[in-house]
Amino acid sequence: MGNDDRSAAIANLWRYYDEHAAQARQHETLRATVTSILAAISAAVVALSGVGGLSTADIPAGVVVLVLSVLGVALSIKHYERNRFHTKVLSATRTAIDDLQRNPALEVPRTGDLRKAGKREHKEEFSVRRRPAEHSPERPAVKVSPWVDVRLHMLWLGLPVCIGLVGVLLIVLSAIGVRR
Repeated sequence: MGNDDRSAAIANLWRYYDEHAAQARQHETLRATVTSILAAISAAVVALSGVGGLSTADIPAGVVVLVLSVLGVALSIKHYERNRFHTKVLSATRTAIDDLQRNPALEVPRTGDLRKAGKREHKEEFSVRRRPAEHSPERPAVKVSPWVDVRLHMLWLGLPVCIGLVGVLLIVLSAIGVRR
């Protein structure tokens, strides 16, 4: 493979990288947007159900809020999972580009092979049988702040979970009846 062909192949890999980077960003944007929309809808349902006090007639409103919460949790988890898939493909692609630039004798990998490698790593990360990361003497476990270990996607789940708690509270208060 000539230098021009190799440069073109690396440029193609960079385009492939950019495509997956855009997809990863889009899943984060969609997660934020969906969470905001579901929070707004839930707030409107709660506000409308509370007009004039709460009665058993408002229990369906609480159920709607609870369903929106479950939907928010599911969508947040799925968008996080898809974001992580794209970042695994990004990592495999970036490694391939680095390897090609360091060693001109290497064969240019197919994007399908890079996708498979990313998918394999992704499945291992999201597997139920996932093992905790092992630390070696060269890489000891260092804990600077408790926030370092907090997974961002778990924080994102906080809002839909809170929406669900509001839904449960709305159902309970509607069942016992709260007058103004």
